[in-house]
Amino acid sequence: MNKSLLFFMLLFEIASSTCSREQTKQVRELKEIKNFLSQVYEQELKDSSSILTNEPSKIAFNEIKDEAFFTPADRKEIEAALIQSTIIDWEKVLLKQKKYISQAKVDTIFSKKDPFGGWNYVYKHVGKKIATVSVPVFFRNNTFCLFYADYSCGWLCGYGELNLFQKKNNKWIKIRTFSSWIS
Repeated sequence: MNKSLLFFMLLFEIASSTCSREQTKQVRELKEIKNFLSQVYEQELKDSSSILTNEPSKIAFNEIKDEAFFTPADRKEIEAALIQSTIIDWEKVLLKQKKYISQAKVDTIFSKKDPFGGWNYVYKHVGKKIATVSVPVFFRNNTFCLFYADYSCGWLCGYGELNLFQKKNNKWIKIRTFSSWIS
C-alpha cells in the first residue's frame, strides 16, 4: 500500500509540474501578445469610435507562398502556433474599457434584407467602425511576428493588412506586408 501511495504522489507531482510549466508558458505568451499589441496596435485599441470583435480573426498562412523568407522550420512553427493558440476572446485578455462585439452579433446586424440597415444600426448603436485582429503569431524565438488587422466603417469603407514584424532592440518594426485590401 505504501508503494501505491508513493506512486500516486509521484504521479501527482509530475502532473502538477507539467501543468505549472504550461501555465507559465501561457502567461509569457500573453505578456508577449500584450507587449506586441501595445506597440503595434495601441492607437487603434484606444480609438473610442471603433469596436473590436471578441473573436480573433484567422491568419490564412497557407496562402502565403514565400519560400524565400519562410523556411520549412518557420512554416512548421507558425502552423503549430496557429493551431495551439488559446486566445478565443479578446475581451478577457485586452483592455477592459474597450468596446467589444461578438462576430455572431455582427452577422445578425448585417443579415437583414435592407443592405444599408446594417451600417445605419452600427453608426447609431455600436460605433463608427468595426475592427478585427488576429492573435499575433511569433516565430524564430519571438523575433518575428505575423499579424492581421482590419476594420470596416461602411459598405465601401475599410482596410486590412497581413504584416510581418521583426523585433529589434525590443521594438516591433513592420518589415513586410503580405496582403492588403481597401474599399
